[in-house]
Amino acid sequence: MKNIKTSVAAAILAMAGTAACAQDFTLTVTPQPNEAGDGWSAWLGVVHTSAGAFVDTFEFGSFGQAVLVEATLSSINLSLSRPWDVDFQTARLSNGVTAVDFSFQTLVPGYDYGSTVPTVFAANLPLTLTVHGIAAPGLLPQDGNPSASYGGSLNFSVTAVPEPTTAAMLFAGLATIGWLARRRRPV
Repeated sequence: MKNIKTSVAAAILAMAGTAACAQDFTLTVTPQPNEAGDGWSAWLGVVHTSAGAFVDTFEFGSFGQAVLVEATLSSINLSLSRPWDVDFQTARLSNGVTAVDFSFQTLVPGYDYGSTVPTVFAANLPLTLTVHGIAAPGLLPQDGNPSASYGGSLNFSVTAVPEPTTAAMLFAGLATIGWLARRRRPV
């Protein structure tokens, strides 16, 4: 009898968990060269048509050189009279070695905004953005199907990596300054 109660409780929890989940998306995004020709930009957006928790994954591929990345995300509530917004829980941009988390704030009810600090990501490692959130958290049965959406942008710029001769000249200059300082020091 105890096993039956446990099984029934587990089945109820499993059904409740599936009913409260929105669809998870996995999308490949191809960054496009920017107008200045010194980097790339990528735009993304998702519309959730069912309420609940979600985990969306955006894959950007890898770059042949190190890139500096700045990213933003914001919820888009097209109908402020309905609770169809997205509440962000966490978002992380990572290439498996380096990771940066988004910092979110609610600017007005129904509009959340998040951004990252500029971060350098190494070359030749696939870059992934993972977004955890809740679609239409205040949805009531009479509200109908949600259209909870968010969008974002990522800007990639080439990082300045000094050439070996430039680095050698820098170290030679520092060594010379150190030698001169030591030579002038009284004994």
